[in-house]
Amino acid sequence: MNKRSTTHNDPRIEESLPPATASPRRGQPRPGLRRAVRLAVPLITALLFSLLLVPRSVAGDYVLVLDLSGSMTNRISKQDKRIRIEVVQQALRDYLPALPENSRVRLIGFNSGIVADKEVKLSDAPALRQALAWVDDLGKETRKNRQTYLWTTLRHALNVAVTYAGEGSPQPVVVRVLTDGEDNENATTLAKVLQEFVPSLDGEHIRGNLILLGDLEFKTKLAHLALPEGAFETTTNSLWLDLFPPVVLSVPAEPKIGEEVRLFENTKSIYSHYEWLVDGAAVGNEKVLTWRFTEPRTYRVTLRVLGLQGTKNQTTVLIRAKGHDKLPVDFIAMPAQPEPQQEVRLLARCGSQAVRFVWQVDSNQVSALQDCSFRFDREGAHEVKLVAWDSVGTAGTRSQIIQVREKGLTVSIKGPNESVSGRPVQFASEITGACASVEWAFGDGEKSKEKNPQHPFNCGAPEFRDCLVTLRAVTPSGKVVQAVPHSVRVWAEKKVQPPRASFRMLNQNPKAGDVLQLVDDSQGLVESWEWEVIGEATNHQHSPAIRVTSPGAKTIRLKVSGPGGTSSVTNTIVLNPRYAAVKTKATASPQSGEAPLKVQMTSEITGDFRSVRWAFGDGQFSTNVSPSHTFIQASNYTVAVVVYPSDPAQTPVESRFVVNVRKPVPAWAKALPFVGCSALLAGAALLLASHRRKTALRLPVYFWPEDFSVCRSVALTRADEVRELTSEAPIRIKRAGKSSNLVVEPVNGAVLLSSSGQELTSQNIGRGARILVRGKSASVRAIAVSTLQQPKKPSPASLGGEPFSETPNATPPPHEDFEWGWEATEPTKTN
Repeated sequence: MNKRSTTHNDPRIEESLPPATASPRRGQPRPGLRRAVRLAVPLITALLFSLLLVPRSVAGDYVLVLDLSGSMTNRISKQDKRIRIEVVQQALRDYLPALPENSRVRLIGFNSGIVADKEVKLSDAPALRQALAWVDDLGKETRKNRQTYLWTTLRHALNVAVTYAGEGSPQPVVVRVLTDGEDNENATTLAKVLQEFVPSLDGEHIRGNLILLGDLEFKTKLAHLALPEGAFETTTNSLWLDLFPPVVLSVPAEPKIGEEVRLFENTKSIYSHYEWLVDGAAVGNEKVLTWRFTEPRTYRVTLRVLGLQGTKNQTTVLIRAKGHDKLPVDFIAMPAQPEPQQEVRLLARCGSQAVRFVWQVDSNQVSALQDCSFRFDREGAHEVKLVAWDSVGTAGTRSQIIQVREKGLTVSIKGPNESVSGRPVQFASEITGACASVEWAFGDGEKSKEKNPQHPFNCGAPEFRDCLVTLRAVTPSGKVVQAVPHSVRVWAEKKVQPPRASFRMLNQNPKAGDVLQLVDDSQGLVESWEWEVIGEATNHQHSPAIRVTSPGAKTIRLKVSGPGGTSSVTNTIVLNPRYAAVKTKATASPQSGEAPLKVQMTSEITGDFRSVRWAFGDGQFSTNVSPSHTFIQASNYTVAVVVYPSDPAQTPVESRFVVNVRKPVPAWAKALPFVGCSALLAGAALLLASHRRKTALRLPVYFWPEDFSVCRSVALTRADEVRELTSEAPIRIKRAGKSSNLVVEPVNGAVLLSSSGQELTSQNIGRGARILVRGKSASVRAIAVSTLQQPKKPSPASLGGEPFSETPNATPPPHEDFEWGWEATEPTKTN
């Protein structure tokens, strides 16, 4: 067995030479070895030549089905000691890298069912390595099962092929099934499976091939299916050589008609015979076929090969020959919208392919040059057409409508409004648009066809005479445009009035170095002008432009002279400096903090400047006016901003400040204030709760004996609390539970009296009342008691006296603990 070449043209993967396969008998060469070597030398040479072309071929779809039943772990025969699955694996390792780039490959392995199924698109080297890794793992599946479910697996493969073909695969989908055993599932037959796919198995969209390896033979008749040629074939391969079909590549992949195309086989296999067919007709027997397609359509190219041991194989690809691209033709017209009789440049833009040109205007040929000039004789829409041909006779055309029209013609008269009899007057015609001729009429019977004529007027009257000057212009197409008439007053020479000088300046807020645009507004007949910017410049034009270089107050004087005399006027203007002085103040926010610290810089700049440059002190710079910058390391950074004035005579202005960046505070240190605050808040909450518990039941009681100058108060803070007021009055006050209701009882031998004089042992006064108390001395006192607010001072005790009123005689105290009295005296607390 001779060693096969491993060189291929796929740049996606590199492989070393495979080991030489074993001979049938150790030490004995296989028959025909010398003949194979003689055939291999020229074939390898042709193969290497073709690989240098590095084609860009059209990708295809491939469905490869491999038998992985237990028999694939056997040796091929007693003479051939190679392991069957290893032969198939090596054939796949040679075949996959030879497929066109971006081809889609469906790899299916089966025994008692489909045990391996993978789809790979060979778009790059990693994808190819995935496919080869799948091939390397095939040996693991062959040891698991000795069954061969061939026909159900074939149905699955054909379903995949139908899906690929339905997605518009550019090449026939190749389905190749390799098996060394017969179907033992007995679920269907080859004929039944193929019958299901008769519409799709047409040889143009799907091409199937069942390879019977070794001495396997099937006696299946498929003639009744009437399959087209190449749709599905069953072939034997007893030598286990050239297991996969040849791969045909073309350069270029999509040729044009008449273009030379190179077709060649791209796998590592070495064949002893090549036969090329184009649409079924034999066209060559070379390794590399050179061909030219004559019509723009799709051609079916078939390559039939014989291996060195006579193994037959073939493949078919579809090659689409395209017609020549339409010659791109374009042109431009300069100008795009011309006027009649104006020269128009027509410039062709067809690239380097065009070799012959014809220009047509309104269907009349006007030039055969690439670029030409033309004049349209009338207004309107004109069709310009360019026809160009390339070297092979392909033509291209471009048509364009060009609108020809005259531009709007405007005419006006420029001239003085007054003159002196006998003196020439200069007139000017201000015309925009195409003009063929002009005619002036001066109102005194004289005419002129000059564009800017001079004309002397005669007064013929004692004082003055008014003459009406007219101007008419004629376009190239004969249109007449009349200017607005211009009136000239012609004075008798002795009656001319002196002029009145006046002017204005067009500039707004001028600066030093500006050109002042001065406009004469003088009235009367003026023959000369004398302008002066005092200390700067002079001028004698009608409305001059004078440059003033220095700033400050400037006096402008105009003196006009005419036949009637002279007149002058002055005006003062202030010119600002050309460039305002630059001042800057730089600030930062924040100016200190922990690293990393993001700081927003701000530069307050006044004056005229051209650029700004910040230096942040850490080696970083910026040219923004107000940049932001993040300082990473802890340090003190001196930040400087330099402002460059627009005036080159001024020096740059600088401003500096320091940014303090501290090291970050550890997390535990940051938590300390929080923990401390939490503890303080918790303590405050406890104190507040304790205080609220103490004050929740606090009930202030105001009492005012009639012989006291101020109101007194006590506080009840417990339920059912009793307070004796013996120092102020012979009574005790008792609280009813936690409520605000009070019960009054006498003490120390005193008694309570009702309004009718009846003695009482106790009295329920609720939130307050006016009570009467009689002491041991038999004297009666009135006491006002209230829990709401300070009561009004009670009237002296008397039976049947006025009832108690809780209406205060002053504003209630702002706080319940504050005691205030009838007069501006310090309140007294009662224990």
